[in-house]
Amino acid sequence: MTHFDHLEQYIPNLRTLSILDIGSGLGGFFIDATGKGATVTGIEISDEYIAKTQELLKRKGSDAEVVKGVGENIPFNSASFDFVNLCEVIEHVEDPEEVLTEVLRVLNSNGMAYMSLPNHFVIKKN
Repeated sequence: MTHFDHLEQYIPNLRTLSILDIGSGLGGFFIDATGKGATVTGIEISDEYIAKTQELLKRKGSDAEVVKGVGENIPFNSASFDFVNLCEVIEHVEDPEEVLTEVLRVLNSNGMAYMSLPNHFVIKKN
């Protein structure tokens, strides 16, 4: 079962929502979701990952887009998305609080977000 399939068990209309995938990485969730007909936009900091994801999307005939950016400064207008995916990302950002503020900003008034993080043993304490 993919991450998208898992989410769809709880959000049956997920394929109809506008989705932002923050930290889209090599495009696993992003490509799976677009392949299932979802409207997804990715945001990723790595030029290499963006290029690889775009190449995979092109091969699949998708015009979905991954843009360069960071969660602390999401390059989209307020209330632009119905759903935001942050899967194993928050532990990699510079300012987690700012990322969550930005997520709330880009979600529409009925929007939802999914965030997962690794086991607490991997989080460094100052």
